[in-house]
Amino acid sequence: MKIKGYFHWDGSACLDVMVELPETRVRRAVSFVVDTGVLRTIISERDALKLGVEFESIARMEEGMLGIGGFADTYYVEDAILSFFSEEHRRYEERLDRIFISRQADLPDEIKNQIPSLLGRDVINKMALVVDKRRELVALTDEALDI
Repeated sequence: MKIKGYFHWDGSACLDVMVELPETRVRRAVSFVVDTGVLRTIISERDALKLGVEFESIARMEEGMLGIGGFADTYYVEDAILSFFSEEHRRYEERLDRIFISRQADLPDEIKNQIPSLLGRDVINKMALVVDKRRELVALTDEALDI
């Protein structure tokens, strides 16, 4: 199965994923930047709010998360379901015992709204990742690659 993504205007490799958080009973498409430097998948504050997350009612990690812009408060939701769809509309489902949510409470909204959700190695490493800007190709696949 091939799950195709795209390049954002800034050159970031992206995949659109259907995210379901049983805790909020919301299912919504989220655009993730594919990030091989991130161990675990992280939902941005902007996308978490669209998913109906209420920060007061979810678990908060004692330690923050360090990113390029500094430390962020880190929350998590258990039992997240990520659904990917191939061009043939076949569904690949990845269940995560825990998905992290980054929150930068002291940043202005115009900055927070630019922070993307990140698809981490906890998901990426279960398939082969192909990123080829020359061919405008971003894909996750379970097919054998003969390179």
